[in-house]
Amino acid sequence: MRADPYTREHSEQIMYYAVRMAEVLQLSPERIEHVRYGALLHDIGKIGIRDDILLKPGFLTQKERLMMEQLLCIGDDIFRGIKALHHVTAMIEYHHERIDGQGYPSGIDGSQLSEDIRILAIADSYDAMTSNRAYQKGMPPEEAFRVLLAGRGMYWIVRRLICLLS
Repeated sequence: MRADPYTREHSEQIMYYAVRMAEVLQLSPERIEHVRYGALLHDIGKIGIRDDILLKPGFLTQKERLMMEQLLCIGDDIFRGIKALHHVTAMIEYHHERIDGQGYPSGIDGSQLSEDIRILAIADSYDAMTSNRAYQKGMPPEEAFRVLLAGRGMYWIVRRLICLLS
């Protein structure tokens, strides 16, 4: 398996965004550390995905997409037995869930997810929208922020952050 520089940069960006949101929300130092580790490790499951899928320059087929979605369970499995990182496992496994229950891997109603997972989901979405990828050019930050605002029913914490940042 080759090194994936995109994943490293992506994870570092997610960590920066997520920690900053946690600070703005005035979470405790312990919770901020949980968010930091969860954000940094959220895509660790990519180590179990074949390179031809992980690094594919075009859009994924339905079968390939389902294989990529397994990275959440792979990541969860890696940390499941490590008690010191138990808070990270849920963040890794559920950061692609949505408030309307249309996310994956479990289709869980987003209102059942912790605030830490919600922070990670927003950070991950923002970075995905603004980053250049092999199959799409990133959008300007202002446009990504508008998308998050328009979908604030889908992105749980955005309303709270807007109030704090206004």
